[in-house]
Amino acid sequence: MLDTFYRIYSKLIEKGYYLKQWRETISIILRKENTEKKRDYSKPKAYRVISLLNCLGKVAEKIIVTRLSYLIETIDLLFLE
Repeated sequence: MLDTFYRIYSKLIEKGYYLKQWRETISIILRKENTEKKRDYSKPKAYRVISLLNCLGKVAEKIIVTRLSYLIETIDLLFLE
């Protein structure tokens, strides 16, 4: 199974493609709990958004970030003075 994921991620990185399904989120809007003050639910700040991202997309992003970080460090692409 790990070999399958490796081949998929390698091919996507090679092609420079990120699957559309991995960019989609599921979002849920929840009311914030009433605390000491009574909330005015006509205002956007009275709500909170919970977003669920695709796990495979998160793994792909982590792989890309790790590879870019390695290249930046080894080739001195980041010039700090």
